[in-house]
Amino acid sequence: MVTMNLPATPETLLSQAIIPGLELLPPKLDSERARMWLATIALQEAGVGATPETRVLKYRWQVVDLRAPEKMGPARGILQFEEGTQRSRGGVWGVVLHPASRELLRGVCEARGVPFSAKAIWSTLHADDLLAVAVARLLLLTDPYPLPELFDDDAGWEMYAKRLWRPGTPHYRTWSTCCEAARRAVRA
Repeated sequence: MVTMNLPATPETLLSQAIIPGLELLPPKLDSERARMWLATIALQEAGVGATPETRVLKYRWQVVDLRAPEKMGPARGILQFEEGTQRSRGGVWGVVLHPASRELLRGVCEARGVPFSAKAIWSTLHADDLLAVAVARLLLLTDPYPLPELFDDDAGWEMYAKRLWRPGTPHYRTWSTCCEAARRAVRA
């Protein structure tokens, strides 16, 4: 298992989780845009800080009660994945079942020593940042649209909030901060 120390800057997130996590996948799935959107989503889902300069990744699971941050909510990993269900085809189940991601995920699981099941993957996400990145990149692969351009924050929001992660309470007010922090780190 690989976990970086938290809180982590966007640069640390890239060097210790995103880049090595993408190395578990075919090289064609690694790009500046993939890195930027993965970093943006991680910072949106599990980050704190009001400006691009202060935004850091803080959590490996959904914190449902700030008075008890050690209690894990249903979303796990630095990119906050829920398990989903076979019927809903959401969350980890969606990546397990989708024809574009299924066999690639099987290979990632083998490389990480994780059984190929939605429950086992979901249960490991908070303890393995590389697995979390690979699962998230595979979710991006299932989107019928190409990855948004680096400076198209609105298209990134549509991908994240409307099509793929679909958070219950989306917080658009922090999105541009996360995008800018991720862009700076990717372009550094």
